[in-house]
Amino acid sequence: MSEFNSKFIKYLCLLLFLKGCAYFNTFYNAEEHFDLAERIRIENLGNQIPSRAIQEYGRAIDKSEKVLREYSDSRYVQDAKLLKGKSHYFRREYDSAVLIFNQLIQEEGFDQEARYWLALCKWRDLKPQPAINDLKNLIKK
Repeated sequence: MSEFNSKFIKYLCLLLFLKGCAYFNTFYNAEEHFDLAERIRIENLGNQIPSRAIQEYGRAIDKSEKVLREYSDSRYVQDAKLLKGKSHYFRREYDSAVLIFNQLIQEEGFDQEARYWLALCKWRDLKPQPAINDLKNLIKK
């Protein structure tokens, strides 16, 4: 009976370890797609964003969404939200990005960075004065 308990505990520990690796791996994949999209976008700086970069940002959004949906209790949730918001921004989906950055402002940890990206969304949305005001407020803090 004790041999059964020992094996059960070992398998349970292994299962918990693999579950932890799953959400880290999903977030890591989201970061990889985002980084690849960034490299592609930067290589073509000044030109229109290449469709391959837009696809990679889309994959980063999908992987981030998977982290948010399936691993909502993980420590990578806020990081995934930020990554998702930035990906929406670079895909020029400003309304979606604004929603995510407003959520992050309400949470602790990423409020300053979210305010910065929110100001960039305002700038791209042809609201330069509110964006400048927000950036000045960030500088003061």
